[in-house]
Amino acid sequence: MARDGGKEKEFFHEWGKIAHFLEMNRIHSGDGNLMGLAAAKVSWTVAREGWEQLNQVRQHLNASYQEEELRLVEKMKRRFGYHYRLNRARLIALRNVSFFYF
Repeated sequence: MARDGGKEKEFFHEWGKIAHFLEMNRIHSGDGNLMGLAAAKVSWTVAREGWEQLNQVRQHLNASYQEEELRLVEKMKRRFGYHYRLNRARLIALRNVSFFYF
């Protein structure tokens, strides 16, 4: 991604708005789809070159990732963090009720 006459700012704004909308509807998935929707909203096209190399790197990182057993304190931090972000998103949604709820 590069500067594109202000469209990059609009892209990030739309990405955040879409992310909040989906989070409010309990849809928690990867950001790739959200980025694609935001890119389409600002009339960008996505080039296919380079995606295979990116996919190979992603697969390598996933293969070398080992999840550690979390302690109770860490589990609670994650849970509180999740609920903090969810409640914050709900407050943001109240600013634009017609977009999020109708």
